Amino acid sequence: MFARLNRFVCYACVILAAGSACAQQASSSKLQQAIDRATRPYVELSADDRVVGDANVVRVWFSPTCSYSYSYQNFFENLARSVPSATEMSVEFSPVLNFDQKRGARDGALWASVYATVRRYYPAYTLNYIKASYVIAQEYNLSLFVMKNVADILKAARLNPEQVIRTMVDNKTTIAQDLQDYAVLMKRYKINSTPRVTIAGMYEANPEYVEGDPQKLELVINALISMSSGR
Repeated sequence: MFARLNRFVCYACVILAAGSACAQQASSSKLQQAIDRATRPYVELSADDRVVGDANVVRVWFSPTCSYSYSYQNFFENLARSVPSATEMSVEFSPVLNFDQKRGARDGALWASVYATVRRYYPAYTLNYIKASYVIAQEYNLSLFVMKNVADILKAARLNPEQVIRTMVDNKTTIAQDLQDYAVLMKRYKINSTPRVTIAGMYEANPEYVEGDPQKLELVINALISMSSGR
Protein backbone atom coordinates (compact mmCIF):
# COMPACT_ATOMS: atom_id res chain seq x y z
CA MET A 1 0.00 0.00 0.00
CA PHE A 2 2.81 2.41 0.86
CA ALA A 3 4.32 1.94 -2.61
CA ARG A 4 0.96 2.96 -4.09
CA LEU A 5 0.86 5.86 -1.65
CA ASN A 6 4.28 7.11 -2.77
CA ARG A 7 3.15 7.01 -6.40
CA PHE A 8 0.03 8.97 -5.47
CA VAL A 9 1.97 11.66 -3.60
CA CYS A 10 4.30 12.10 -6.58
CA TYR A 11 1.23 12.30 -8.84
CA ALA A 12 -0.30 15.03 -6.68
CA CYS A 13 2.97 16.98 -6.54
CA VAL A 14 3.35 16.98 -10.34
CA ILE A 15 -0.23 18.19 -10.87
CA LEU A 16 0.07 20.95 -8.28
CA ALA A 17 3.64 22.12 -8.79
CA ALA A 18 2.77 25.12 -10.94
CA GLY A 19 -0.27 26.18 -8.96
CA SER A 20 1.31 25.98 -5.52
CA ALA A 21 4.48 27.77 -6.62
CA CYS A 22 2.46 30.68 -7.95
CA ALA A 23 0.30 30.73 -4.84
CA GLN A 24 3.30 31.29 -2.57
CA GLN A 25 4.41 34.46 -4.34
CA ALA A 26 3.81 37.72 -2.53
CA SER A 27 1.02 39.97 -3.78
CA SER A 28 2.05 42.81 -6.06
CA SER A 29 -0.54 45.06 -4.41
CA LYS A 30 1.05 45.16 -0.94
CA LEU A 31 1.27 48.95 -0.95
CA GLN A 32 -2.42 49.35 -1.75
CA GLN A 33 -3.33 46.81 0.92
CA ALA A 34 -1.23 48.71 3.47
CA ILE A 35 -3.12 51.88 2.61
CA ASP A 36 -6.44 50.06 2.89
CA ARG A 37 -5.54 48.65 6.29
CA ALA A 38 -4.68 52.13 7.55
CA THR A 39 -8.27 53.19 6.98
CA ARG A 40 -10.18 49.95 7.63
CA PRO A 41 -9.29 46.58 9.25
CA TYR A 42 -9.92 44.45 6.15
CA VAL A 43 -9.21 44.36 2.44
CA GLU A 44 -11.91 44.49 -0.22
CA LEU A 45 -10.85 42.49 -3.24
CA SER A 46 -10.88 44.08 -6.65
CA ALA A 47 -13.62 43.06 -9.05
CA ASP A 48 -11.13 40.92 -11.01
CA ASP A 49 -9.95 39.08 -7.88
CA ARG A 50 -13.36 38.21 -6.44
CA VAL A 51 -14.35 34.54 -6.31
CA VAL A 52 -18.00 34.12 -7.22
CA GLY A 53 -18.03 30.48 -6.14
CA ASP A 54 -17.26 31.55 -2.56
CA ALA A 55 -20.25 33.88 -2.26
CA ASN A 56 -21.58 31.94 0.75
CA VAL A 57 -18.26 30.85 2.25
CA VAL A 58 -16.13 32.15 5.11
CA ARG A 59 -12.83 30.47 4.24
CA VAL A 60 -10.21 30.08 6.98
CA TRP A 61 -6.72 29.57 5.53
CA PHE A 62 -4.39 27.72 7.89
CA SER A 63 -1.19 25.73 8.17
CA PRO A 64 -0.60 22.99 10.79
CA THR A 65 2.95 24.25 11.29
CA CYS A 66 1.95 27.90 11.76
CA SER A 67 1.90 28.90 15.44
CA TYR A 68 -0.51 31.76 14.71
CA SER A 69 -2.96 29.40 13.03
CA TYR A 70 -2.79 27.17 16.10
CA SER A 71 -3.36 30.04 18.53
CA TYR A 72 -6.49 31.14 16.66
CA GLN A 73 -7.97 27.66 16.04
CA ASN A 74 -10.43 27.80 18.94
CA PHE A 75 -11.50 31.26 17.80
CA PHE A 76 -12.23 29.99 14.29
CA GLU A 77 -14.09 26.93 15.59
CA ASN A 78 -16.28 29.17 17.73
CA LEU A 79 -16.85 31.37 14.69
CA ALA A 80 -17.98 28.35 12.69
CA ARG A 81 -20.52 27.51 15.38
CA SER A 82 -21.80 31.06 15.80
CA VAL A 83 -22.43 32.20 12.22
CA PRO A 84 -26.22 32.78 12.07
CA SER A 85 -27.98 30.31 9.80
CA ALA A 86 -30.00 33.17 8.34
CA THR A 87 -26.87 34.46 6.61
CA GLU A 88 -26.59 31.17 4.66
CA MET A 89 -22.81 31.40 5.16
CA SER A 90 -20.63 28.42 6.10
CA VAL A 91 -17.11 28.31 7.49
CA GLU A 92 -14.60 26.13 5.64
CA PHE A 93 -11.02 25.37 6.67
CA SER A 94 -8.60 25.45 3.73
CA PRO A 95 -4.93 24.41 3.98
CA VAL A 96 -2.16 26.54 2.54
CA LEU A 97 -0.23 24.20 0.25
CA ASN A 98 3.55 24.15 0.56
CA PHE A 99 5.28 21.07 -0.78
CA ASP A 100 8.89 21.98 -1.58
CA GLN A 101 11.20 21.10 1.33
CA LYS A 102 14.10 22.90 -0.36
CA ARG A 103 12.12 26.13 -0.01
CA GLY A 104 11.36 25.51 3.63
CA ALA A 105 7.99 23.79 3.27
CA ARG A 106 6.98 22.03 6.48
CA ASP A 107 3.53 20.60 5.66
CA GLY A 108 3.98 18.60 2.47
CA ALA A 109 1.82 16.83 -0.08
CA LEU A 110 1.19 13.77 2.09
CA TRP A 111 -0.36 15.74 4.95
CA ALA A 112 -2.42 17.89 2.57
CA SER A 113 -3.65 14.86 0.61
CA VAL A 114 -4.78 13.14 3.80
CA TYR A 115 -6.49 16.36 4.91
CA ALA A 116 -8.39 16.55 1.61
CA THR A 117 -9.39 12.89 2.04
CA VAL A 118 -10.67 13.42 5.57
CA ARG A 119 -12.57 16.54 4.58
CA ARG A 120 -14.26 14.86 1.61
CA TYR A 121 -14.90 11.33 2.90
CA TYR A 122 -14.86 11.73 6.70
CA PRO A 123 -16.10 15.32 7.20
CA ALA A 124 -17.23 14.81 10.81
CA TYR A 125 -13.55 14.29 11.73
CA THR A 126 -12.12 17.33 9.93
CA LEU A 127 -11.64 19.48 13.03
CA ASN A 128 -10.21 16.48 14.90
CA TYR A 129 -7.62 16.07 12.15
CA ILE A 130 -6.71 19.76 12.17
CA LYS A 131 -6.27 19.90 15.95
CA ALA A 132 -4.26 16.67 16.04
CA SER A 133 -2.05 18.05 13.26
CA TYR A 134 -1.22 21.12 15.33
CA VAL A 135 -0.28 18.95 18.30
CA ILE A 136 1.95 16.58 16.31
CA ALA A 137 3.65 19.35 14.32
CA GLN A 138 4.07 21.97 17.02
CA GLU A 139 3.89 20.41 20.47
CA TYR A 140 5.81 17.27 19.49
CA ASN A 141 7.79 18.98 16.69
CA LEU A 142 7.40 16.01 14.35
CA SER A 143 7.68 16.19 10.56
CA LEU A 144 4.50 15.98 8.51
CA PHE A 145 6.50 14.50 5.63
CA VAL A 146 6.75 11.22 7.55
CA MET A 147 3.98 8.65 7.05
CA LYS A 148 4.12 7.38 10.65
CA ASN A 149 3.52 10.89 12.01
CA VAL A 150 0.56 11.46 9.69
CA ALA A 151 -0.80 8.06 10.74
CA ASP A 152 -0.49 9.17 14.37
CA ILE A 153 -2.49 12.28 13.51
CA LEU A 154 -5.25 10.09 12.09
CA LYS A 155 -5.21 7.91 15.21
CA ALA A 156 -5.44 10.97 17.44
CA ALA A 157 -8.34 12.18 15.29
CA ARG A 158 -10.08 8.83 16.01
CA LEU A 159 -9.75 7.59 12.47
CA ASN A 160 -8.33 4.32 11.14
CA PRO A 161 -5.09 5.25 9.30
CA GLU A 162 -5.12 2.23 6.96
CA GLN A 163 -8.73 2.88 6.00
CA VAL A 164 -8.14 6.59 5.32
CA ILE A 165 -4.97 5.95 3.30
CA ARG A 166 -6.74 3.26 1.28
CA THR A 167 -9.57 5.72 0.57
CA MET A 168 -7.05 8.35 -0.50
CA VAL A 169 -5.19 6.03 -2.87
CA ASP A 170 -8.40 4.61 -4.34
CA ASN A 171 -9.64 8.14 -5.05
CA LYS A 172 -6.32 9.72 -6.02
CA THR A 173 -7.72 11.64 -9.01
CA THR A 174 -10.47 13.23 -6.94
CA ILE A 175 -8.08 14.15 -4.12
CA ALA A 176 -5.54 15.61 -6.55
CA GLN A 177 -8.32 17.75 -8.02
CA ASP A 178 -9.33 18.94 -4.55
CA LEU A 179 -5.74 20.05 -3.92
CA GLN A 180 -5.61 21.71 -7.32
CA ASP A 181 -8.76 23.63 -6.40
CA TYR A 182 -7.06 24.84 -3.20
CA ALA A 183 -4.03 25.94 -5.24
CA VAL A 184 -6.21 27.89 -7.66
CA LEU A 185 -8.04 29.62 -4.81
CA MET A 186 -4.74 30.45 -3.13
CA LYS A 187 -3.57 32.12 -6.31
CA ARG A 188 -6.87 34.00 -6.75
CA TYR A 189 -6.80 35.27 -3.15
CA LYS A 190 -3.00 35.82 -3.14
CA ILE A 191 -2.64 33.81 0.06
CA ASN A 192 0.94 33.97 1.32
CA SER A 193 0.57 33.86 5.11
CA THR A 194 -1.65 32.26 7.75
CA PRO A 195 -4.10 32.53 9.28
CA ARG A 196 -6.16 34.56 6.84
CA VAL A 197 -9.91 34.67 6.37
CA THR A 198 -11.70 35.33 3.10
CA ILE A 199 -15.37 36.23 3.30
CA ALA A 200 -17.92 35.76 0.50
CA GLY A 201 -15.19 35.84 -2.14
CA MET A 202 -15.04 39.62 -1.66
CA TYR A 203 -13.15 40.46 1.53
CA GLU A 204 -10.04 39.38 3.38
CA ALA A 205 -9.42 39.72 7.13
CA ASN A 206 -6.30 38.93 9.12
CA PRO A 207 -5.36 39.10 12.81
CA GLU A 208 -2.53 41.49 11.99
CA TYR A 209 -5.04 44.00 10.59
CA VAL A 210 -6.51 44.33 14.11
CA GLU A 211 -3.21 44.10 16.00
CA GLY A 212 -3.94 40.51 17.00
CA ASP A 213 -7.06 41.40 19.00
CA PRO A 214 -9.51 38.43 18.74
CA GLN A 215 -12.50 40.54 19.79
CA LYS A 216 -11.83 43.11 17.08
CA LEU A 217 -11.26 40.33 14.54
CA GLU A 218 -14.60 38.76 15.46
CA LEU A 219 -16.35 42.11 15.06
CA VAL A 220 -14.74 42.66 11.66
CA ILE A 221 -15.59 39.18 10.37
CA ASN A 222 -19.17 39.33 11.66
CA ALA A 223 -19.62 42.75 10.07
CA LEU A 224 -18.31 41.46 6.74
CA ILE A 225 -20.60 38.43 6.96
CA SER A 226 -23.57 40.73 7.56
CA MET A 227 -22.55 42.99 4.67
CA SER A 228 -22.10 40.01 2.35
CA SER A 229 -25.30 38.20 3.27
CA GLY A 230 -27.29 41.37 2.64
CA ARG A 231 -26.24 41.64 -0.99
